[in-house]
Order: sequence, then structure tokens, then C-alpha cells
Amino acid sequence: MSDPFAGRQLRRVLGGLRDKEVIIPRLRTYLFNPKFTALTIPLKDFEQRPPDGWFHPSGHPLWPERMLYYYLSNPDRLLAEPADINFVLAVTQGSFWHYFVQACLVDMDLLREVNSKAPVPWLKVEKYVEDPRLRSRGSTDGIINSDNIASLDEDEVFELKTMAVAKMSGCPRGAPDDSERLVWWRLKNPGYYAQTQEYMRMSGLRFTRVVILGLQSPFPMIELQVPYSYGEAMKVADKYARVVQAVADRTLPLPCCNVGSKEAIMCPARQVCPVGLGMV
Repeated sequence: MSDPFAGRQLRRVLGGLRDKEVIIPRLRTYLFNPKFTALTIPLKDFEQRPPDGWFHPSGHPLWPERMLYYYLSNPDRLLAEPADINFVLAVTQGSFWHYFVQACLVDMDLLREVNSKAPVPWLKVEKYVEDPRLRSRGSTDGIINSDNIASLDEDEVFELKTMAVAKMSGCPRGAPDDSERLVWWRLKNPGYYAQTQEYMRMSGLRFTRVVILGLQSPFPMIELQVPYSYGEAMKVADKYARVVQAVADRTLPLPCCNVGSKEAIMCPARQVCPVGLGMV
């Protein structure tokens, strides 16, 4: 007698391959018959990362110029937003799935090793990129090894994102490079979109393969292929260049909000910016 569960799993894998997915079908096949050894996965350090004089793709591309100016010029005056319980739990769960999926992809040789001597799988593949002139740097979740995927003509940046299943339901059906899905990704997740553009700008790669993993059973997955947009990347790069020059010239950029507004009251720079202090 055939196994209906196995048949359903096979259909999902074949459906993903038909839709031009390259990571999800292989990951599903691997997890259906896992071979990885025991892993020790660390919890994320919840100490706030202090400003280090660099812009980071994971957080800064959408900041307005005046906030970025204070980030570079007055880092000790910025106020961190207190974390709530939902944030702590989401980050903890997200960190686990990042490390776990990276370890699976390393075992399948789908991510290029950039540091073979690293003690754990994720550090073997996380690719560091930087632009010293614009003071931007960060690490991708990996670089997809196109040598081991016949359908890919070139390497791609790999990014794993975890998401509430309800939020994922808004993604249109289609192939990873479907235009409607890319519009959804950009509109609903602008910070993630900007992050991938920065990684591509600094790495020189022209596509990012994003896998979104739902955080509850049956753990749905979405795969997107995000192309490099020179125009969008240059918006951020030009903004960083203006801020770096403004700090050098000690010229404060134009205000990004109004005195007494919600943005001013909640702004991390409210203890140093004239707007946040209620001044002109």
C-alpha cells in the first residue's frame, strides 16, 4: 500500500520545482529524511548593539538623514526602544530557525563556505560585506552555490526570514520571480527589501533568494527571487554619502518630523535633536 503522506510530500516538492523554487523543494526533501547530527544552537544576545560608526543593512537603509546624522555624530545620545515580550519571543524563535536552516543548507552544500574553519555551520557561510566609503557593512545569511543547482546561472545572496503565518497569507501565488509577489514583498516588508538591496550593492551579486518560513504548524514556506535595483540601491547609497559628508562638515540635515509629533516624541534622537527637544 502506498503512503498517502509520502505522496503528498512528493507532490509539494514537485510543485515547488515546477514553480522554479530552488531552495524549498530541496529543503523539504532533506527534512523528510534528515541526516544532520546533533546541533547546539545559541540564543540571541539581547544586549542592545551599541552604535559602532557603521550603517547596517538590517536596520538603517530606511532611516531619515537627520537620524543617521545623529547616529554617527552623537551615538551616546540615542535612546534604544525598550523590547516587549513579543519582540523577545519572536527574535528568539527567529534566531533558532536561522541557525537551523543554515545548518541544513550547509549539510546539502547549497551555500558557499567562506570560512571553513568556523566552529559552527552558520559561521562557515555568513558572508561579510562592507563599503568603507559609505560606512555600511553587514553579513548575509549566505551565498547560494550555483555550482550545485543546475537551474541557476549565477550565485545569489541567500536570506531567511521568519514571519507570522497570517502575514504570509497575503503573498500572491506564483513563481519566486513573479512580479506581483515582488510588489507584495516590497510594500509589506520595505525594510527587508532595502536590506537585500544593500547586500547586493556591496556584494556585487544581482539576485537575492529569500525564503520565508512561517512560525507555526504546518510551517509554510515562500520563496522569492529579488532582483537588484540600481535605482533603489543608489537612493540609500546617496543618502549615506550625504550623511557622511554632513557629519564631516558639521551641517545638520533638514528635519524629518515636526515638533510635538508622534515621530518626534518616539524618535531615538529626541534627546539631542532640536525638534525632539521642542525647539525650532
